[in-house]
Amino acid sequence: LEEGKKTISKNVLTKDWISEWLETYKMPTVSAETYQSYTNVIKNHILPDIGNLQLKDVKPLHVQKMINKLSGGSKKMIDRVSELTWGIFDAAKANELVLDNPADRINKPKGTKTGRRAITDMEREYTLKLAETHPAGILIKLSLYCGLRPGESCALQWRHIDFKSCTLTVESTIKRCGGVGKPKSEAGERKVPIPDVFIKDLKEYKISYGYTSDPFDYVLRNTY
Repeated sequence: LEEGKKTISKNVLTKDWISEWLETYKMPTVSAETYQSYTNVIKNHILPDIGNLQLKDVKPLHVQKMINKLSGGSKKMIDRVSELTWGIFDAAKANELVLDNPADRINKPKGTKTGRRAITDMEREYTLKLAETHPAGILIKLSLYCGLRPGESCALQWRHIDFKSCTLTVESTIKRCGGVGKPKSEAGERKVPIPDVFIKDLKEYKISYGYTSDPFDYVLRNTY
C-alpha cells in the first residue's frame, strides 16, 4: 500500500478488479481495436453503476438495474454490456474473489435492431450530384461505386488501383485506435471491379491532384 500498488483480494473495488481483468485476460487475447471498444463500453456503462462497489458486494440487483438503463437502446450494446459484465465476474469467481456470478441470471431488456437497406434511385442521384462538388467527392464515390468502407478508402494507395484491368485491391484499413492495418477478416481483403464511369473520374482526379508517381502515395490526402 505504501508503494501505491493495488492488492487483489475479496475487498477489492470492482473498478480495480476490472482494470486487472482487462490487462490480464483481454489485452493479450484481442486486437487493439477490440480492446479499445471494451474499455469504452466499460467506462460508459459499467463503471458508473458498480465501479465503486466492493467486488464481493455486487448483487444481481445491481447488475439488473445497470442493464435496465439500456432499455430501448441498441440490442447489440445490451448484449455487449451483459457479456462483458458476465466475463468480469466469471473470472472473479474463478479466482475465488466472489462466491457467485451476479450476472448469471440477468433478464435483458428489449433492444432495437438496426437494419441495412440499399439506397433509393433518388438518393443515389443526389449523392452523385453532391460528390461532384464536395471536397470528399472521391471518398463518396469509392463507397458508392466500389463498396469501400471509409477506413478502407482512406488507406487506399495508388498501387492498389490497376487502371488496365479496372480493378482496385483492398488490403488495409484505418484502425479506430490509430494507424493502418489489415481488414478485420480475411474476407475484407478483396479485389473490386471499378465501373468505367468511375475510372474516368479517378484518372482526372489523379492528374488534377498532381500525382508524384510514387505508388505508395495515398489516394485521399486532404482532410475533410
